[in-house]
Amino acid sequence: SYSFSTHDDGDWNNRAPKTWKVEGSNDNTNWVTIHEVTDADAAARNYVKNANYTTYEFTPTNTSDAFKYIKLTLNSMKGTGWTQLGEFHVVGANYGCAEHNWTSVGTVAATCTTPGGNESICTVCGAKKIENLTALASHSYVDGFCSVCGIIQSNYMSKNGDYYEASTPQHLKWLAARMDEKEDGNFKVKLTQDIDLNGSGFQGFSIGNSGIIFKGEFDGQGHWLKNFSISNLRIKQCALFGRTENASIHDFGMDKANVSLSAYYTQNTAIIVGNANKTTINRVAVTGGSKVSGFDHVGSIAGNTQGTTTISNCYSDAEVNSSYYQAGGFVGTSSGLTLEKSIFLGSVKAASDAGDVGGFISRIEADNSTTVRNNIMAATSITTGKATITPLCPDRTGTTWSNNRVAATTTFKSTNNDASAELKAGTTMEFDDLDGYQGKTTPDADMQCKSFYTTTMGWDMTNDWKVIKVGAYPVLVWMEDTTPTQSVTVSDAGYTTIAAAADLTIPDNVEVFAVQVRGDIAHLEPIETSFPQGEAVVVKAAAGSYEFPYAIDYAAEIANNDLKASDGSVKGNGSTIFALSNQGNGVGFYLVGDNVTVPEGKGYLVISAGVKAFYGFEEDDATGINEELRVNNEESTSIFNVAGQRRIKIHEGINI
Repeated sequence: SYSFSTHDDGDWNNRAPKTWKVEGSNDNTNWVTIHEVTDADAAARNYVKNANYTTYEFTPTNTSDAFKYIKLTLNSMKGTGWTQLGEFHVVGANYGCAEHNWTSVGTVAATCTTPGGNESICTVCGAKKIENLTALASHSYVDGFCSVCGIIQSNYMSKNGDYYEASTPQHLKWLAARMDEKEDGNFKVKLTQDIDLNGSGFQGFSIGNSGIIFKGEFDGQGHWLKNFSISNLRIKQCALFGRTENASIHDFGMDKANVSLSAYYTQNTAIIVGNANKTTINRVAVTGGSKVSGFDHVGSIAGNTQGTTTISNCYSDAEVNSSYYQAGGFVGTSSGLTLEKSIFLGSVKAASDAGDVGGFISRIEADNSTTVRNNIMAATSITTGKATITPLCPDRTGTTWSNNRVAATTTFKSTNNDASAELKAGTTMEFDDLDGYQGKTTPDADMQCKSFYTTTMGWDMTNDWKVIKVGAYPVLVWMEDTTPTQSVTVSDAGYTTIAAAADLTIPDNVEVFAVQVRGDIAHLEPIETSFPQGEAVVVKAAAGSYEFPYAIDYAAEIANNDLKASDGSVKGNGSTIFALSNQGNGVGFYLVGDNVTVPEGKGYLVISAGVKAFYGFEEDDATGINEELRVNNEESTSIFNVAGQRRIKIHEGINI
């Protein structure tokens, strides 16, 4: 046998042999072929990529002849310009044995890489030989790969129209192998469901300098890739896609991703694309505590961008770290980029004082190459090793900045001894640079409702984004299936009280009221569309259960609402606490007995002691007729309208 051992360079797979010939001679003049690997040879395709200090053993096709001299001829490399090999190791069959004593041990079945035949073993040294060779066997495929030689199964996946449809980790592994083996990065993929990559061994598409460039389309169709992981490699261009060009990547998310490369000079490290050239990345999310760390050019979406690359409508709450040089929330470095309508909610840190840091981009490498507009930087923290800091990106000549916002709660920190005391300790900062590289500090609350994005930021809140509740930043349209709601049950009485867990929108077929106590009547003041968190209200509807959607814009405060929200600790005292009930006088507010608890999430009234024990409803007259005709003796008189509904007082019209 003989073997190759790879060396330590992160780009070794581009410099390793692709085709070669091993020959033998006994006079150093006349040479006989021992083994030859060509482009069509399965052994060449079995030569595993992207591993350093690793040995791969090969079995020669000629095992019967003996030679004193061995010659290796490298015919071609996997890339161009470099040749690299850690070791070429030859194992002689007669090692330690002057003359073999062969004994037959039976037959050996052929595999797809090794012929079968009659096997003999030397009883002196243990050497083996196979004679009367048979033909190679067929490949043994398991999940798209030959379990013996590793070659891909050509028909494992077929296209549906123009797209490969991926639903398992094995599908992605096969597509990555197909890309490398066929040297073809121009294909289209759709995800058909969420895929958990935990323990799958899938490490992205063609990472490293020598990887085939992805030039196709990756359509996630609103699905997630979960637990994607790459670690302890020493390579450049490392991410889900190592390199892209003229590619389209859109509509999917990476949840709990971890790309961790700490070795020296591992450039262009990211979660989505290592190096993006003329690439469109749209409606992509990185969430769930995802982390990316590298030595240089580190970003959550792309390590480096160039050409006419566009990153738009992207969402990231990733943790971005550089052990030395550049670290940016979205992009490590740019020499060609339009970044727009995206939001960064994670954290960024560069450990060295040589490292540039930015909430969007760490460094712009070329003048007049980059446009940054209509983005939100709401990072939890930005940490630099330098004495000063800029929130978005260090400026560059000709860069276009427009309408970029910085959250007021973002903390900025420096680990540099020359930084100010405030910056060393970590502090919030205020910027007033709306169309510049620092951005404009904006209250978080202003950026947490739908109207801010439709009127101020120019985002498409129908096709690209949505706000699922006020008080939270928007998410991509595919990220959440449903808007959160508060459930409310109305009994046969037709009324109930609730305290709003969030700003709530009033659903159809439901009426909501504030309460004002005037005299001995609880007047119900209509609320039109929404009401704010913590406010207690009366709900009127037919008996049943109703879902109140969380509001997407802040609800207006309710003036003069006497109804209060119980936190579960409110108890009656027999004189001043009133709660909604349906008793002898009908639905209204009745005096709560001494030490009786008003349930949490319900409304109650506090009315001065010494008054009556029941306050009935009086809904405001929608017609504007406000004249009140009171009955002198309410306690002995029952009043009904023509529909048979009991009334508290005389109304305009017919009264019974």
